[in-house]
Amino acid sequence: MQKILLKRVLIFVIALFSMGLMVGCSGMEKRPKDRPGYLYYHKPLPEASRALDEARMAGKDKECPAEYNAAKDMVDKAYEIYFACDTKGAIAMAQGAIDKIKALCPSKPLAVLKPEPKPEPKPELKLEVKPKPMVNIEANPGTIEKGDSSDLSWTSKDATTLSLDQGIGDVPAIGSRKVSPAKTTTYTITAKNEGGVATDSATLTVGEIKIILEDIHFDFDKATLTKVAAAILDSNIKTLKANSGINVQIEGHTCAHGAENYNMALGERRANAVREYLANHDIIAGRMTTISYGETRLAMPETPIQENKESNEAKANRRIHFEVFVK
Repeated sequence: MQKILLKRVLIFVIALFSMGLMVGCSGMEKRPKDRPGYLYYHKPLPEASRALDEARMAGKDKECPAEYNAAKDMVDKAYEIYFACDTKGAIAMAQGAIDKIKALCPSKPLAVLKPEPKPEPKPELKLEVKPKPMVNIEANPGTIEKGDSSDLSWTSKDATTLSLDQGIGDVPAIGSRKVSPAKTTTYTITAKNEGGVATDSATLTVGEIKIILEDIHFDFDKATLTKVAAAILDSNIKTLKANSGINVQIEGHTCAHGAENYNMALGERRANAVREYLANHDIIAGRMTTISYGETRLAMPETPIQENKESNEAKANRRIHFEVFVK
């Protein structure tokens, strides 16, 4: 009975001790590994140690070493005070160290760069641009025969100088002049001022003079000139003398009657008779050539039978034709 009583008392004592131990460790925390001494410390001290370790791992011991070391000294001082049995002072010191650690290396405020004031735009200098000149030229009439003339007329605006090509040179702002070129010619007028250059052109077409000499005809198998033929040649001679810039080829032709070789010779006699007549009337020999085509170039087709010797076709083929050439 006595043993049972002692056993119950022992259990009761152990229970009271455990409860006291639990109550005494309330608000305590196991000591950090780098802190010798008690097995348990009030929480602010281990919290201060962890905060210091985290700051070190974040590189704040190098970023702001002076502030970091000051915080570390506060943590160490808190433990010293704790060992001196000043629990409240140690807790207060540890809490102050935590606050200091949290405030380590504050980020510097970014400098606000004020935008540079925009320069006031300079007033644009408006340069006076002078307009380009205007010019127009016309040829009236635009087509002439060789030896005739045409009127060139022109107008211009805002031109300081005005010139016409083809050897004419400077001209007034408004004007005209007669021109008589030997061949088709383009006249270009050029106007200039500070604003630029303007041109205009007019083409004067010169037609070649077409001179036609009338053909003459012969009697059958004859190379002598008839009175009608001589009268026609006199008219042709006047034309040749009035146009010294042309030459003439005298072509002898025959009808289809007779042998081809005979007709070729007959055509030559006819051409020579005409050349001699022209030469006797002051047409120089250098302006004339002769050729015979015989019956090879008939003016009209014909049937060479006896009864057709005086047909209209045969008469038309017995001829001299003049081919005119401009020198």
